[in-house]
Amino acid sequence: MGGAPPLDDATHPAPLDAGAPTAPPPPASPHRRRRLLALGLVTLLVAPFLIGVVSTRTPRWYPTHDLALFELKVRDVWSAHPPLTGLAGRFGELGPGQGSHPGPLVFYALAVPYALLGSSAWALQASTLLLQVAAAVAVVWLSWRRGGPGLALGVGAVTAVLAHAYGVEALGQPWLPYLPPLWFVAFVLAVWSVADGDLVGLPVAVVTGSLCVQTHVSYAGTVGAAGAVAVGAATWWLRSRRGDDRRRADRWAVVLAVAAGVLVWLPPVLEQLGPGRGNLGILVEHFRDPPEAIVGRGDGLELLLVLLNPWHIIDNATEIRGFPATGSVVPGIALLAAEGVAVVVAWRLRHHRLLRLHGLLLVLVVAAGVSVSRIIGVPHNYLTLWVWAISALLVFAIGWTVAAAANALGGSRSQLRGPASWAGAAALLIVTGAFSLDLGVDAARMPATDANLGDVVAGVLPGTVEHLREGDVPGGGGDGRYLVTWTDEVNAANLAQPSFGLFDELEREGFDVGVTHYNRVPFPHRAVGAGDVDAEIHFSTGADIRTWRARDDAVEVAYYDPRDAAERAEFDELARRLARDLRSAGHEDVADQVADVAPLFGAPGLTPLQRLSVGRLAGLGVPAAVFVAPPAA
Repeated sequence: MGGAPPLDDATHPAPLDAGAPTAPPPPASPHRRRRLLALGLVTLLVAPFLIGVVSTRTPRWYPTHDLALFELKVRDVWSAHPPLTGLAGRFGELGPGQGSHPGPLVFYALAVPYALLGSSAWALQASTLLLQVAAAVAVVWLSWRRGGPGLALGVGAVTAVLAHAYGVEALGQPWLPYLPPLWFVAFVLAVWSVADGDLVGLPVAVVTGSLCVQTHVSYAGTVGAAGAVAVGAATWWLRSRRGDDRRRADRWAVVLAVAAGVLVWLPPVLEQLGPGRGNLGILVEHFRDPPEAIVGRGDGLELLLVLLNPWHIIDNATEIRGFPATGSVVPGIALLAAEGVAVVVAWRLRHHRLLRLHGLLLVLVVAAGVSVSRIIGVPHNYLTLWVWAISALLVFAIGWTVAAAANALGGSRSQLRGPASWAGAAALLIVTGAFSLDLGVDAARMPATDANLGDVVAGVLPGTVEHLREGDVPGGGGDGRYLVTWTDEVNAANLAQPSFGLFDELEREGFDVGVTHYNRVPFPHRAVGAGDVDAEIHFSTGADIRTWRARDDAVEVAYYDPRDAAERAEFDELARRLARDLRSAGHEDVADQVADVAPLFGAPGLTPLQRLSVGRLAGLGVPAAVFVAPPAA
């Protein structure tokens, strides 16, 4: 090739030792084996999320309801109006006085990967999955730092089981309650590190705990209690290490922690100090004077014990977005009893590191009980996802205590420890691999979130964009400024409003769109008055479509019916029967609105069977249309 002489013995004589036997390669060093083990553990944990990044690339996803609002917030990070609070929630009075979750840290965390991946809807979902990848890496790093490969394998197995319990569809969804669970595990490990004298964990605890609380306020109680443990432990270690060589490093850790705390909490504090009531003030008033009854101590304790059942994590039978979990309190009581025995055993073993973990977990259990009892209204499962993490870590701590006790009982029979240790490590790797594999299979076929609602947006968006760009409707075409409105019935019928998705997509397409001042909290800095816009874009469903079609000044630019012929026939027949039954029961006013579905959700006096019919009607869907009209007076 290329004139090179052949590689034969004449041109390349053999070396002098060619006849000598080849020496075996040197064995891999313990350090290299540890690195390979760490890499393998991280790979097992993050693989499902990376698979999800690839599998969600197509088909195109259309965020709706809170997910559309979430994307607007992430997009705002790079705007002249960076977010200062979290996403709007059910705090205070709906409308201009509505409160939001505490802070915007998660939006800033996602902003860079979101921008690098193209600022698309897929980029939002991919960035969310990458956020979980970072959480898994943090968990492995913290646990490895705390106890080497053995401890990391145990915590890795717990994390794999937890991730499988939550599900990749939830963890890959930018919905507030689903974002922090794995970061909460990292937070607990960071606080444990501080309690164990490793103050490097202090800034990590500040950032991870702040991420949990700012993203969803339900984490405030447990994070606050564990944070107090971290502060107390750091203070104790600083005082006890006077003259110690580690004191300088400890001081730098404290400085970094304080700097991180100031940095991540600066936006919500600035918002609070600005004009108006301030979001943090609204949250304090909401929880100090709740608008509904709280769960209470008795029911809260019962619910906590039900949630602590470790089998819920294994069988994944509890719908994490649904109503409160039900079941026996016995498994939860048994878990706490086993934890009490484990504490005694760890104390007898004088295993200080293990005792500190047990102590932290017991603090979290107490804080969890208080938090659950203080839930306002219905204690939906998504408000208590952190309980599963506490339950899983309790199982881990108990298992570690059993292993430590067995190791101590082995005494001088050290020849049994090697095979037993390897068998235990192999078992933990198998558990991690099995749950990660199953999670990866789910990630490979991960469905689009709320695809039926996204279909509505996909159905009305092309026509809307086409007419707006052509300028054949009121508003002045692509250079116009538009007020986007929707009916109250849409909000009542479905908290996952497609209208929010339409707004998000119109802004993505480059249109200057805004909302009424009533909606300025979920749509910050996008509120406009009717006199400040060139036209109104109205998203309509049900009877509202007929109302807008009757207007002479409104142009219908898009229409979409999610139902096929058979589903329309089923809808009409079911609506006819339901209206007949409601009239027979004396609910004439509600019976006249059956075809709109929305008014039925809050209607009093419906029987369970009638409510099932309402649910079926909502599942079949109703037509949607978009109108463009001159701005209202």
